[in-house]
Amino acid sequence: MAKTAKNTINKPQPDEFIEFSVDAALLKELGERLVGKPHIALAELVKNSYDADATKVRISFDKDAIEVTDNGDGMSRGEFRNFWMRIGTTHKQLSPTTRLNRTVSGSKGVG
Repeated sequence: MAKTAKNTINKPQPDEFIEFSVDAALLKELGERLVGKPHIALAELVKNSYDADATKVRISFDKDAIEVTDNGDGMSRGEFRNFWMRIGTTHKQLSPTTRLNRTVSGSKGVG
């Protein structure tokens, strides 16, 4: 019987580059249809700051750019991989409050 390679899919290395890919139809669904207007996209970024327990959010407008910065906690590498890089995750339903006991602003895992 032939040997099979060990399953290393779920064992990322510390310096591993993590990426995902999607079909063009999903990008349209998540882009135009979910956040089809600039003010909605900006509101989503501010909600992300709130969910990261930020107490200060700064929005800077330039001719060709908008920059949103905050003093929130951010995500660990594991949280980034398991929650942000997984579209449709239910982690906000399982943990509906932040470290500061704020109710999270979203629950669909696609915003």
